[in-house]
Amino acid sequence: MKEIPTEKVQAIVRKVFPGAEVESCQKLGPGFASLNYDLRLSNPEMDLTLKVYLRSTEKREPWKETYILKRVAEETGVPVPQVLLFDGSGQLLDGPYAVHTRLPGRSLDAVLPEMAEEDMEMVGYEMGRYLARLHVMSGERYGDYFVEDPLASPHERDYTLARVDSWLKECEDNHLLSPSRVETLRQTFERADFLDQEKPCLVHGDYHEGNVNVEEGAVGYHVTGISGFEHSQAWSREWDMVKLFGHVFDHYPILQEGFLNGYTESVELSERFWDRLKLYQLAVAIFQVQYGHHIGNTDLAKSYQERLSRLL
Repeated sequence: MKEIPTEKVQAIVRKVFPGAEVESCQKLGPGFASLNYDLRLSNPEMDLTLKVYLRSTEKREPWKETYILKRVAEETGVPVPQVLLFDGSGQLLDGPYAVHTRLPGRSLDAVLPEMAEEDMEMVGYEMGRYLARLHVMSGERYGDYFVEDPLASPHERDYTLARVDSWLKECEDNHLLSPSRVETLRQTFERADFLDQEKPCLVHGDYHEGNVNVEEGAVGYHVTGISGFEHSQAWSREWDMVKLFGHVFDHYPILQEGFLNGYTESVELSERFWDRLKLYQLAVAIFQVQYGHHIGNTDLAKSYQERLSRLL
């Protein structure tokens, strides 16, 4: 997608603040689901985020994120960006876009290398507490949440096996995984006897240090908010932890300790938590292989092909 002309950014902002001037507009790093711009305004003086959605709107993903952000803010108290404007009309831009308030502080991934261990533990604790609050929000069917999933089911096992099988079929059809690897993975999921979470919960869908903002206060760092809800749906708790365990938690074990302490204050882990987590690590890796192929990101697909080899 081409850069958005300055005059269009100005026109979008004035839908929210008619007298505002855009003092600066900075495009953030590459995104697969959306393009994000940091905006600094005068009259009023404030910082905003302009989010331009790139993925197909047939599944109503942009509308879904707006709906979920409003529900999360109202029902959980988890700090998230406020939606100031959503426009899917196609009049100013070809695709849907939203204007959000910008969360205070910086993303955790940028700050972690400079943090003391006690700060990491506290931030991990708050990350766990906030994720547990999200997971208290339940759904009726696995797969659904505002957007309907054709494979949705009231049963965790049925949905997870159907969803993973659809990804494996795409991997097989596009020769992304060998036939023997595909069969091994299918059997691994079929044999799993612990996919028995009673009800689906709201999952963030992309919960990792890049979508968590932190800020240093009088007594150390704390979490100021969670962003990036494009991939939210109703699924299993462990699906939301896969981008932490085996990734950032491997480098900062104290962050994991704090996270588990914070999470388990509100939500009890399954007796088979570690088995379930490993299975969902496989599921996410399969998803990323086919997703990388789908968006033409061969590096993403390759990295998760290698990750699958390590997990099996």
